[in-house]
Amino acid sequence: PAAAAKCPGPVSIAGLGVAQVVPTGWGSPKGPAAFETTAGHLVPHMGARAYMAEACSAGAYNHSEYLALNLLGRTLSFTADLKGAGCGCNAAVYLVNMRQNRQVSTCNDYYCDANK
Repeated sequence: PAAAAKCPGPVSIAGLGVAQVVPTGWGSPKGPAAFETTAGHLVPHMGARAYMAEACSAGAYNHSEYLALNLLGRTLSFTADLKGAGCGCNAAVYLVNMRQNRQVSTCNDYYCDANK
């Protein structure tokens, strides 16, 4: 595992239960992206990305731990506080299925989307 690697903590998702937050950047010279949980809220910092998982193994990515959401016929809603996002800031949410991907990606996190 990367030095000083730690998991940001859990968040509660209505209708699903507790999910763990897995930050990106483990193994990177800059370290993991600054991402934390505060009072059950996700708090990303500039340049941060994170994945939702059933478990978080500090310093390592495990595709079998990523959270698989069955959204067919269901609704996903969330609130985003963008008051700190200035002009030119890219604030986005992506839904990609990484749990089934067994091929390690460039960043070793198993990320795979339609752009590959």
